[in-house]
Amino acid sequence: MAQISAPALSLLMLLTAGLLSPKASSLHNFFFFSISGCCTRYSSTILSAEAVKGFSIQDSFSNCNINAVILHTKNGRHVCANPHVRWVRQIVRNLGLQK
Repeated sequence: MAQISAPALSLLMLLTAGLLSPKASSLHNFFFFSISGCCTRYSSTILSAEAVKGFSIQDSFSNCNINAVILHTKNGRHVCANPHVRWVRQIVRNLGLQK
């Protein structure tokens, strides 16, 4: 059996605890925002315009595999949204007019 140094074992335990924590795993499953910073799927949750403070655009020409609007909520979350859905287009248009 291979031996693992104490610092490496500590780091491995911290990473495992972080990935298995209910908050980390539920946020990834709910918002579909991967560790690499890419949306992997669209969220089915519809956000109100009041909950969103900004957005960014993800295109499939980058290292990400889908086009998406990443909605930045006032409570610090990032929600992956389909750019072709009407409510998403409306939020993006309203935020663009505020600038």
